[in-house]
This record gives sequence, structure tokens and C-alpha cells, in this order.
Amino acid sequence: MIYKMSNTSRLIDKLIDKKLVKRSPCKENRRKVEIIITEMGLSLLSDLDGKIESAEKKILNPLDNESQKRLRKLLNKINLIKQ
Repeated sequence: MIYKMSNTSRLIDKLIDKKLVKRSPCKENRRKVEIIITEMGLSLLSDLDGKIESAEKKILNPLDNESQKRLRKLLNKINLIKQ
């Protein structure tokens, strides 16, 4: 299947449909479009931050501080390799 729109444009359109962001023309450069997060989007992000933090604590809870540090260091290394 061939899409004419880029994946980014499709994603932005979906976020706009859900009222999480809004599209606004740039005042300085009419070729640019600004994407602005809405209050609803900020609220969702705030809610997700808490849930992610809670899940991370639950996952890391069995590990002592030194093991947690080692794990984070290894995960950061993996992340650097993927880039």
C-alpha cells in the first residue's frame, strides 16, 4: 500500500483528531507549520509520566541501588549502539 502523506503528517493528523495537539501557521515563515500541544495533551503526558514512574519503580524494586545503576548504564549503552 502506498501512502501519499508522510508518517509524521499522518501521526500529527491523528493527534489533532484526538485534540492532543493543534496545528498553527508560523508567523515568521509561511512555509512552516507549528505543532502546539494542547491542555488535553499536557494532561495526558502528566498522567503517563506518573504511570511510567510507577512501573519503573515496580520493575526495579527487586534490584539494589548498585544493580539499578549497572542496568541503567547497560541500557544506555544499548541505546547508543542503536543510534
